[in-house]
Amino acid sequence: MKAIFIVGDIGATKDLIPAARELKKLSCKVTWSVDPAGKGHNLLSAENIPYGERDASLEAGNYDVIVIGTSATAVEEQIEWTKQGKKAGTPVIWYEDLWGTGQRPATRSVNPDVMLTVGKTASGIARHVRPNIQVQAVGKPSFEEITYYHSRIDETRERIRGELGIKNDDIVVLYWGGGEQDRVKLHLEALMGIEEVYSRRVIHLPRLHPKMPGRDEAWSHLQTLSNIIDAHDVDEVSLNCAADVVMGEFGSTQTYVAAMLGTHPIIALWPDNLKKREACGFVKGVPPQIENRVAAGVRSREDIMNCLFMWVTNANRQVLRHRALQIFGDAIQPGAAKRIAEAIVKYAK
Repeated sequence: MKAIFIVGDIGATKDLIPAARELKKLSCKVTWSVDPAGKGHNLLSAENIPYGERDASLEAGNYDVIVIGTSATAVEEQIEWTKQGKKAGTPVIWYEDLWGTGQRPATRSVNPDVMLTVGKTASGIARHVRPNIQVQAVGKPSFEEITYYHSRIDETRERIRGELGIKNDDIVVLYWGGGEQDRVKLHLEALMGIEEVYSRRVIHLPRLHPKMPGRDEAWSHLQTLSNIIDAHDVDEVSLNCAADVVMGEFGSTQTYVAAMLGTHPIIALWPDNLKKREACGFVKGVPPQIENRVAAGVRSREDIMNCLFMWVTNANRQVLRHRALQIFGDAIQPGAAKRIAEAIVKYAK
């Protein structure tokens, strides 16, 4: 059996690498092709996995199955390989690495034969947008490490805060920026003005997206502020353990991770992006984190402050974690890479 994996953004690439390893155990030959508009190729390079930029119009019929990691932005190759796969009669499988990623408006012109999702909530969104395709929940390999931290949250929180020079009484706000420079600028302006809550110092840990234009200049400016700490060398899950509040866009992976660790997420809803949220298949444009009451939506500094005031006095991390795991916990179940591989074999021609 021969499979070609098409990847653009980092998220799906991170999940499909272990799935490809499982496929090889099943005597499947895997070829990789990348969309240069994404950053997924950096992960392949780091893992010494050979890849190229292959021509779908020439090669789509050469494989038993085409596996595509859905992307939020780098979608040109995703669309082209889907079109050419259909034309050649080769089964096309999309792996959706996050809730709603595979439903982005730019990709609505094509449909895969099968959508593999991270869990039942994601499957519901996929069926709402694409009612005529097969959908199967398989989990998310890169989320499995969350289970390791569940018995180590307090220990990790104390260690990371100590390494960063953060006091126990400090309130830590972790910001995961998206790729849209104008939005990030407004979010940071709102956050940086928050220096104290109930006489407790607020420390900000901004993590800027690698695809954001002007990233280096923005970070240089942030480093001049007194309430900023550089935490770029700390792994993502540990940072979410160390934070009191995590803020990100509706499509931020880390808002889901934070909730499943018991750290309160807030979703930035300004400038208004309702149409974009609706286009992702969210009912009335409400992101799954907010719909399922594991995150709050904010539209201003005042909204952020209200969340901080509420959670500082009533921060029950265990209750939040329990609820988030009830809704999204199927994404972290062990064995996701193997389930992805088995699904690929199942649907291949």
